[in-house]
Amino acid sequence: MNNPTRTTNRLHFEDFPWQRFEELVFEIVYRKYKWGELSPIGQKGKDGGVDIWGVDTEETTWYIQCKNHQSFTKADAQAAIDKIVGNYEIAKSCMLLIALACNITTDTLQFIKSYSEERGFNGSDVWVGTKLETMLYSDYKDLLYKFFGIETEHNRNIKKVVNGNKVRQEVEKILLQKVNWTPEIRMEIARDPSKQFRFEKVVIRSVDDVDDSYGENASYCEICPYQLTDVGIEFLDLYWDNYRIAIDIDTKCWRRIKDDDNLQENEFDIRAEHVALLPYYCIISIMEKGDDYSDYPVLICGFEFNNTPFLRYYYKHKASKVDLVEGKPLSISDLSMLIDEIEKEYVDDISNT
Repeated sequence: MNNPTRTTNRLHFEDFPWQRFEELVFEIVYRKYKWGELSPIGQKGKDGGVDIWGVDTEETTWYIQCKNHQSFTKADAQAAIDKIVGNYEIAKSCMLLIALACNITTDTLQFIKSYSEERGFNGSDVWVGTKLETMLYSDYKDLLYKFFGIETEHNRNIKKVVNGNKVRQEVEKILLQKVNWTPEIRMEIARDPSKQFRFEKVVIRSVDDVDDSYGENASYCEICPYQLTDVGIEFLDLYWDNYRIAIDIDTKCWRRIKDDDNLQENEFDIRAEHVALLPYYCIISIMEKGDDYSDYPVLICGFEFNNTPFLRYYYKHKASKVDLVEGKPLSISDLSMLIDEIEKEYVDDISNT
């Protein structure tokens, strides 16, 4: 069986009025090269066959013609080039660029290159419809949304970052305590970040259950906020904590074990919390005063990950702040931090006895 492939829809440049097509080409040209001067003179009316004129930073003059046609022949190319040459003085350093909404034959392409040189241009380039599509999908994804309303993964990621930043500000305003950040308080919160929250719990509800928020088929949970990260809010498991984790000091691999399990050779054990990470961009609304069923704040979220709002789950050793991710060995630095914290705990225990 062949592997499935992802395809992209053909862009319909022919649906654009000529002005819009020129605007698109101008945006691409402006980004693709470095300019000392660049002007969309075709928008102003009589252009002498040139829609965009510019001088790049290497002092090469560019004459750019935009043709939003369904076909473009040798005769069309000759007429376009003759019109430019008839209205402008073409120096040896000048470049010609023709941007087309359609595709053309190899013969027409070769004709444009040879005829433009014959008429005095130092060189030429031709952007056919397929090349424009490739440039947009590969290098200028934001223009796909601006000109065609096509939202790519790149565009969605931009929205996630922008929306996530806004939500984080709202989260900090509603959920965090307003404190006087003395050195003592900073140290206390560094040891236990959950103390910076105003509430020991929050309720998470699905945006898809707004009409039946706590019904039999509704998705919701009570959960304890632990700390804010750059990506989202870390929550601790409300009903289970202090999982026992065995770590192999040689391989740096780890496994979750039961309290009465024996350690293997080269293993030591730690206690860790189970953590769920809720990305900011999944939070749609925050009901600070709760709802009809809960006095805790309610976070209305998009359940985007296997019917949950949580991007990932992992274990956290709170004292060292080391995260243990399923299937991922510890780094040397993480292992060192864990061992340092265990040694500190041991020394503290000895001191207190």
